[in-house]
Amino acid sequence: MNAELTPLLPNGTKNQPSNGVNKDKESNPDPEEATPKKEFPKEKVPTWSEMTQIITPYLKPSDTKHTFYAICALLSVILGKIVNALPPLAIRWAVDVVSSNTLLLTNNTTLSTIQPPYLPIAAFVGLKVLSMLISSLQNITQRIVTHDVERRFATACYSHLQSLSLSYHLEKHVGEITLIMSRGTDSVSTLINAFLFTLAPTLVEVLVVTAVFWKLGTPLIALSTIVSVFFYGLFTIVITNTRVKYRRAAIDANDNVAKKEMETLVHYETVTMFGRTNYEITTYGALRQILRDKRVDLISMITLLQMVQELIKLSGIGAGLVLAGYATVHNGLSAGSFVAVQLYINQLFQPLTYLGMTYRVLTVAFTDMEKVVIMLKREAEVKDEDDALEWKVEKKIDMGDASLQGKQQQPSGEIMFDNVTFRYKTRSRRKALGSSLADLAGQKRGGGGGRG
Repeated sequence: MNAELTPLLPNGTKNQPSNGVNKDKESNPDPEEATPKKEFPKEKVPTWSEMTQIITPYLKPSDTKHTFYAICALLSVILGKIVNALPPLAIRWAVDVVSSNTLLLTNNTTLSTIQPPYLPIAAFVGLKVLSMLISSLQNITQRIVTHDVERRFATACYSHLQSLSLSYHLEKHVGEITLIMSRGTDSVSTLINAFLFTLAPTLVEVLVVTAVFWKLGTPLIALSTIVSVFFYGLFTIVITNTRVKYRRAAIDANDNVAKKEMETLVHYETVTMFGRTNYEITTYGALRQILRDKRVDLISMITLLQMVQELIKLSGIGAGLVLAGYATVHNGLSAGSFVAVQLYINQLFQPLTYLGMTYRVLTVAFTDMEKVVIMLKREAEVKDEDDALEWKVEKKIDMGDASLQGKQQQPSGEIMFDNVTFRYKTRSRRKALGSSLADLAGQKRGGGGGRG
């Protein structure tokens, strides 16, 4: 086979043959060739504030019915926290009654003067039933509100996705886009449930329980509770923020696996035709190994967080019980008050356990929503101008021509394509789709390129 050797110029470039085409290009350079390629900015990770600003408009109920449900949900949350603070007081009442009865028995008092604690027990049971009913009402109305917000946000995301130009869809992959949409829209309801119906009410409950401790004459218990809650929340925030980068890495690894699965199966025929099956299997195994490592790192951080949280929780409970026991012996705190303090501490740290999990869920939801927010912030490259007119197709007929009377009317309007070009992002030279053409009203035209 003959090969033509092309000498190198002193600067190291090849000396191209001088034919007519190249001379024309040198004398008349393509303005598109001289134009620098458009640099598309890298996707910046949005902050929590930016994501909150995008979500906030969807929190407003869409109609009167959902406004009613939202009000019911918020009222049930507030009322539920107030009711939850009352059962320990009923137990305190019952224990004090039992203690007084025991004292009377030691003084050889007749049994007819002893009153069983029926009323405190009935109050305790009634408050628990009321709390259960309020919780059920909150759960129903909360789900209705959150699912409506998720529906409207998902519809807006889908509409924006459809408005983006072809270049965006060519950059992404089907599997990646579907994961972005699914994970992002599901995060909206997670954020609402975590923040409005779990995190904020828990902080309110901390204040209520602290006020109860102060009212019982045990300010040191209230102080120890606040300190425990502070360190619990501080450690949770620090470790959870550290987990964000591990969560992002796990999400990217999972997206890469899903993208490889989707693209390989969609293009199964091409992969088999070019003998790429073993290569695709090897690549998929490597991606799975990366995903495994990222998940192990993420689980390790979760385990560390839960262990230290439990230590802080036990320290707070132990300190509260020691202070309550000391107040019972030296400050005249009743036995019922001691039991109430113990119940309040346990009741307080129970939602604090969910507080740590809720903050983790909140962080994970914001992380999952990053990519869908990036998509929403991306502007469509092809869109109507502000002064664009709506094309109203009208029927017209020449009333002056008697031969057209009684015949079907023809639509008005014309469509014109004038010097239409396109360009790939990786190239700077534009390609022409074809010569300019115009379709008059009532005409039908079909076209095809060299490849159909």
